[in-house]
Amino acid sequence: MSNTQALIVETQYGKVQGIKEDNGIYAWRGIPYAQPPVGSLSFKAPQPLQNWNKIYMATSFREVSPQKTDALTEGESEVISEDCLYLNIWSPKKDGRKLPVMFWIHGGGYINGSGSGPGYRGANMAKEGEVVIVTINYRLGPWGFLYLKDLDKSFDSNVGIRDQIAALKWVKGNIEAFGGDSENITIFGESAGGASIINLLGSPIAKGLFHKAIAESPSGDCIYKTPDMASDVAKRFLQLLEIPESKADSIKNLPLSILLDAVDKIVIETAENFPGNLAFQPVIGDDILPIHPLRAIKEGSGSRVPLIAGFNENEGSIYEVLSGMPQVMPVTESKIRMYLQQNYPDKSDQIYDAYRDIDISRKHVEMGQVISIIGPATRIAETMSAYISKVYMYHFKWATDHLKSIGLGCFHSLEIPFVFNNFDYAFVKEAIQGVDEKEIQNLSHHIQQAWISFAHTGSPNYKESHFWESYNTTSRLIITFDNEIFTRKHPKEKYVKVFEE
Repeated sequence: MSNTQALIVETQYGKVQGIKEDNGIYAWRGIPYAQPPVGSLSFKAPQPLQNWNKIYMATSFREVSPQKTDALTEGESEVISEDCLYLNIWSPKKDGRKLPVMFWIHGGGYINGSGSGPGYRGANMAKEGEVVIVTINYRLGPWGFLYLKDLDKSFDSNVGIRDQIAALKWVKGNIEAFGGDSENITIFGESAGGASIINLLGSPIAKGLFHKAIAESPSGDCIYKTPDMASDVAKRFLQLLEIPESKADSIKNLPLSILLDAVDKIVIETAENFPGNLAFQPVIGDDILPIHPLRAIKEGSGSRVPLIAGFNENEGSIYEVLSGMPQVMPVTESKIRMYLQQNYPDKSDQIYDAYRDIDISRKHVEMGQVISIIGPATRIAETMSAYISKVYMYHFKWATDHLKSIGLGCFHSLEIPFVFNNFDYAFVKEAIQGVDEKEIQNLSHHIQQAWISFAHTGSPNYKESHFWESYNTTSRLIITFDNEIFTRKHPKEKYVKVFEE
């Protein structure tokens, strides 16, 4: 097969042409997976594509969901647009073979990020593991997660999650033309992307669209438990925009810049008034998430599939150290106290006292990261382990002396470049400065091989690995990734359990 022939692929909707990257991997950038959600489709569930006749040139990344950059965003000249429902594919495209598919959902607090970020490029992972990598854009902020349905029935709920499901359906129906196996799809993501993994596990609409899941540092409790609170935040957002509730539909006519300025305000305000919540987050109570994801798994309406879940040692450090980061994780005494009163009024003092052995300078950050990340990661693993033997937990602990010296340590998202083996972008270059390249590549090799092995077999163990025990509520064994890789009992078990006792 010639290179040109290999680059042109027939999908259900028409032909697409990609490029061949420097390492020999084929890439298709910016393939649409739904109709552009603009005009009458704005703030609505994604609609199926219409066929095209000419070859679609999937040779460059497309627009991303409207957003502002933050301290962890690379500042590339990405173009923002409501027309953002595109995905990217990297494939070794082995003739006659169906390779495992790994479907990545980016993080960013449901207000930032894209599938084309430099840390998520899939060429290295695709080549190393003989897997097909898919990354997606989905609608963020008000376009993806503003709950206006109680004010105007023409709006849809959980639009960002619906986008993710639409992309999964596209992959399920088309990925074999790119060398992927539609019956072996692993969804994986980090932060809001990790939370999205939990939501997809709990969604009856997503059932059958994937076969394994990896939730990295999932902000899994960032979800409105009822539509009422989601509706209250939406009403406040309209107030900031000076839009009467009776004319909610006029939000579609405002410039992106006006909406994004209001996003900044409501994100800060929500974090101040309701610690532990994001202004724009999924809501329970519709067809996508009729009940809480953990309850859905327990009752059988969710997906019981092999799972990896885990967390980093210093999940909360970026909210202490980096200026400009919205304080969406409670890391101060006042925010912790408010969170406990709002969510655990009958035992707030008991929970707070359980952390008395931690130095006061670290106590509130430790509590915040257990509340926001470590607790949700542990709960999804424990819930799933009741039904699936292949459940694994990890603890990513590696950090440079430089990172420790500036107070970041093993910060939120640091594992991502190791998973993808992508270190050639500014933020990560600074983070790993002064470290021997062999140390970096050795750790990247081990964590990447674990993820790849899991995609192939449902187990992260491979011939070179330390034996990674499955996780259950009896042994609570967890693997730690550091300069040495070893199995231990869950290091934060005591602090997680106090919320459940």
